[in-house]
Amino acid sequence: MPQLDTSTFASQIFWVIVGFSLFYFFISKFFCPRVEEIFFDRNFHIDEFLKEAKKKKDDSERIESEAIIELDSAKADLLEEEVLLMSAFQKRSAKEKTILCARFEEETREETQALAQAAEDAFDRIQEEVPSLVDNATTKISMRGKM
Repeated sequence: MPQLDTSTFASQIFWVIVGFSLFYFFISKFFCPRVEEIFFDRNFHIDEFLKEAKKKKDDSERIESEAIIELDSAKADLLEEEVLLMSAFQKRSAKEKTILCARFEEETREETQALAQAAEDAFDRIQEEVPSLVDNATTKISMRGKM
């Protein structure tokens, strides 16, 4: 078998060393630097993206906290406004209630007086008509008795 011939070992070892050396040289001078550059660029871009993402996260947290503060302030303002409006409404309604109660009492008093006057007038008319009614009744009764 020719591959086991010891006389060709030296040349085979020489060409294997030369081949692997050229392969190593090619890989180390052309391929590895390009791959290293790609990895460097990739890591650089990843770092930049992470920095930008952190900055945007910080900005969004700041904006959110400002929005929460503004929202709380607006809620407090609305509550204060509501209290003022409720107070004004209660004062106005109490004033209107007082006015309406006074008007109702006045109208009630006037109507009571009018009813009392009407009752008195009716009683006076009845008293005026009673004697003539009694006379008419006695005349009719006496006429019935004569019949």
